[in-house]
Amino acid sequence: MRLQTRYALTLLGLTLAVIALLSVGLLLEFRRAAMDLRETVAESMDESLLRQYRERASSLSAALSKSVVNGVYRLDVAEIVNLIEGLSEVPDLTGVAVLDRQGLLFYDGRISDETVDAILRTGMPIDRVDANGAVTDSLDDSILATSPVMLDGEAIGHVIVCLSLMPIHEELAAVRARFDERVGSSFRRTALTSVATAGVVGLVCIVLALILGRRLGRPIALLSNLARQVGRGQFSVPVPERLSGPGELGELAGSFVAMAHDLQRTTVSHAYLDSILNSMLDGLIVVGGDDRIRKINSATCGLLKYDEGELIGMPVDQVLQPGGGEHRRPQEGTAFLGDGGTLPVLVSCAELDGGEAGNRSSVWVFRDITMMKETERALTDAKLDAEKANAAKTQFLANMSHELRTPLNAVLGFTELILDETYGAVPEEIRDPVERVEHNGQHLLGLINDVLDISKIESGRFTISIDDYAMRDVVRAVVAAVDPLAAEKQIHLVSEVPNELPRGRGDQQRIVQALMNLVGNAIKFTADGEVSVIVGTRGDEFVVSVSDTGPGIPLEDQDTIFDEFHQVDGSITRQKGGTGLGLTIARRMIELQGGRLWVESEPGAGATFTFTLPIRVERQVEAA
Repeated sequence: MRLQTRYALTLLGLTLAVIALLSVGLLLEFRRAAMDLRETVAESMDESLLRQYRERASSLSAALSKSVVNGVYRLDVAEIVNLIEGLSEVPDLTGVAVLDRQGLLFYDGRISDETVDAILRTGMPIDRVDANGAVTDSLDDSILATSPVMLDGEAIGHVIVCLSLMPIHEELAAVRARFDERVGSSFRRTALTSVATAGVVGLVCIVLALILGRRLGRPIALLSNLARQVGRGQFSVPVPERLSGPGELGELAGSFVAMAHDLQRTTVSHAYLDSILNSMLDGLIVVGGDDRIRKINSATCGLLKYDEGELIGMPVDQVLQPGGGEHRRPQEGTAFLGDGGTLPVLVSCAELDGGEAGNRSSVWVFRDITMMKETERALTDAKLDAEKANAAKTQFLANMSHELRTPLNAVLGFTELILDETYGAVPEEIRDPVERVEHNGQHLLGLINDVLDISKIESGRFTISIDDYAMRDVVRAVVAAVDPLAAEKQIHLVSEVPNELPRGRGDQQRIVQALMNLVGNAIKFTADGEVSVIVGTRGDEFVVSVSDTGPGIPLEDQDTIFDEFHQVDGSITRQKGGTGLGLTIARRMIELQGGRLWVESEPGAGATFTFTLPIRVERQVEAA
């Protein structure tokens, strides 16, 4: 063989060997770079997603800790459950716990008992505190965040939020599998191409090797850049134009971008959080450490009548002025509007610790209370009008009663003189009319006296005379007074008074008046049967019951029959007449002496009026 031929063959062999070595080295480098890329992408995505999940859990726990302040303060589990149920649509939320100082108020999900116990013992079991004032930690397959529930600068409880990391782990595992599959396929195809290319002439192999190196290097650089973008949270990146065509790397890039889009759908974005804030009807303002507005929601612009650009950077005290006191407590304040007007608002404020000096911020939430203020004023005016009308009514009744009683006493006096035949014998034909005049006059005088008593009680001018008395004498006097009326209606009047009753102390005249009203009503509304008066003691009280066999009182009227001028609606009541003041006066007389009067009745089964009275009344009890 000729030397040139051998040299050529040797040179060709060396060239082919170099080409083979270069091809093998290039393939190995490609595989190593692909594996490095896979791990870089996985680590970058893992760190990015874990950081975002930490921020998401922190924001969620901080927001929830502000929402459950009232529920934790009032220990209102129903309100807390209602708030937590509103988080059912939050992706990957696997557990929520709300604790007060004494223990667990609400628990749901996979939060370990050891974690809950640690928070109950120490309040802050984890050292990392983020910008939201929350504490986060990573478990095997979850992110755990806890935030204190603050009230007046004091932690009254904690909120624990648990987010599952399983979607991230599953997606990363799928990405690695797809990456390995694509890289393996690409490696095999490239190796075959390199071997086939190595069989061609050396120079062509070298040129092809260089071209192949460039073709492989550029897509890998593009994939690395794509990985960095995804690592920064830019999940909506498109497939680079150089990788959009057919081929293994194009398929790999397409799979990578599809994976990023899938992750975007499983992660709560800032736009989603903004939509939550903008759906609020209340205004929300984020204030920086320099007391200037940093962020607002859409409701703030509508309430304050400013554009967003005008509010951002403005000192908060130019638009909101709380009424004073702790900002954490909701308090009434004033909002200064863009059109020069003002608006009454209810303002609350919560501070957020940014972790660095001068990096503190706060969240202000305010609500328009114009309608509430107008309602309060209307109710106050209505109350004052009602009080004035009631006072005028009382004064009118008192004045009219005084004016009527004087001439009525004269009429009754002359009538009594006529019936006593002071002016001579009374003809029989006029005796009956004169007696009717006296009877009706006495009835009218009783009504006037009742009205005067009510007027005195309502005006606070009524006083009782306290002295010793015997309850037996009270019952005896009442029975003797109403016995003729009972006998006329053929009603059996019974009284039961124990002999060993202690002597009482109080206003005997007013007790007689109250009992007379009760017994008189019982006889008046009983057609036949029995009326009983039973006296006993219970502790240091007299217990007096008046029972009848009348028509009874409907349940819906048993509270209102003690109101002034109120009568039970019915034909029997209308037939019997009356003013509707007797029971009112009876209850007031009993209450002024520290007692209580009530009724027990069923329609058709009669009624029992019972009052208790202290055996020893030492002073008058002021009317409520």
